[in-house]
Amino acid sequence: MTLRYLYRKLSKEERRCPYCGKVIQRNIAVYRGRYYHYGCLNEAKMKRYRCQNCGAILSWLELGEAEVLGRRVRSCPYCGGPVRRFR
Repeated sequence: MTLRYLYRKLSKEERRCPYCGKVIQRNIAVYRGRYYHYGCLNEAKMKRYRCQNCGAILSWLELGEAEVLGRRVRSCPYCGGPVRRFR
């Protein structure tokens, strides 16, 4: 299966990048069954976060996700604690 085939096969909602939230028109990349812009995927791999409870250092792709009061919240997949951007 080619990547061009994905553009025709998938609807616009299925091609929405989880990192930036925009519809993917070109430069599609597949990571763990999810579709990203190629540039967004590389940027997400470089962003680092530290868990405030257990101290784990994670990339954006490794973070857990939950919806609380209609707002998307990122958390540590190991202990469920809050995370903060690590520079």
